[in-house]
Amino acid sequence: MFNVLLTELMKLKNTKIHWLVLLGAIPANLVTLSAFLPKITPDGTPAGIDLQDLFYRQGMTITILSPFLFALMVGYIITREYQERTINQLFSYPISRTRILFAKLATVFLLMVITSALSSISVISTGLIASFTQQIDPAIIWEGIRMNMLACLLSFGTIPVAASLSMVGKNVIPSAVLGGFATIVKMGHAMDSILFP
Repeated sequence: MFNVLLTELMKLKNTKIHWLVLLGAIPANLVTLSAFLPKITPDGTPAGIDLQDLFYRQGMTITILSPFLFALMVGYIITREYQERTINQLFSYPISRTRILFAKLATVFLLMVITSALSSISVISTGLIASFTQQIDPAIIWEGIRMNMLACLLSFGTIPVAASLSMVGKNVIPSAVLGGFATIVKMGHAMDSILFP
């Protein structure tokens, strides 16, 4: 199984999918930069960095964008075999189709983890920098990391549906439409369901 997964990762080496990973991570990191804007409390004293609010904003950003980005990733990885007409060669290998599908889904999950990790780097870095000037509770950092892990795991729920749509349609458009629809739904319910994409 590891060899099949490694093969899938090697197929992506010369593609532009890493730009899609960065596209998912950059908006969440830009939201974190708002922590460095000067803030003043109502009594006139400078306000410190609210790390919990930063994790909330970063989590909301990645949760809203993730259905579209991750559905696009799985659509690209699966439909690429059909568009480049390598699917027949792939099925002629002495590997079951189930293992090939699981390797593709594992590749998407790995890309999701990388995107989620990159999106939370700036918040964690901000927390570590802020710990030199103010009291930061390590439990808040752990809760933020745990929220990111949970959001990444729950985002995987739309991936099998997007994969099946990509296999049936043999095109990236059905999975992109599904991801776009899920993102629009998420934007409407973002305040209530930050952890449930």
